[in-house]
Amino acid sequence: MIIRGRGIVEGESCGEVLYIDQYISFLGDTDPNRGELRLQTKDDRKIYLKDKVLVFKGSRGSSVGSFIIYGLAKNGVGPKAMIVEEIDPVLIAGCVLGNIILIQVDSIKVFEKLNGRKIKLKVDSHSGMGEVFVEGDSNSC
Repeated sequence: MIIRGRGIVEGESCGEVLYIDQYISFLGDTDPNRGELRLQTKDDRKIYLKDKVLVFKGSRGSSVGSFIIYGLAKNGVGPKAMIVEEIDPVLIAGCVLGNIILIQVDSIKVFEKLNGRKIKLKVDSHSGMGEVFVEGDSNSC
């Protein structure tokens, strides 16, 4: 299966989907030193962003979020890519600074069933196309 979206920050990578059906405040919800996402879970488990494909609705909160995203990447604990429904300048700037692939899609719901699965992402800056290849396809990881 191939899922297409709007490619914002280019690159190509593979990673495991981490599906979060909410908005994230990078200033308040993440630890840029450990790469931990501090959200309340049903089982109080810790959520780590390192090497994941973070799928979420969008960012919220402070403009400092760009520097938190950059810090995650600089510290080697950030996600390989982000897929969002709603794009904003804070998210774009953070992903550009951190060299993190960024794709905007109409709906993240299709990724709920892919949580924990490996996917391959490719964003071409010339076409502005972002493509996600799901495991089992000939183009996947």
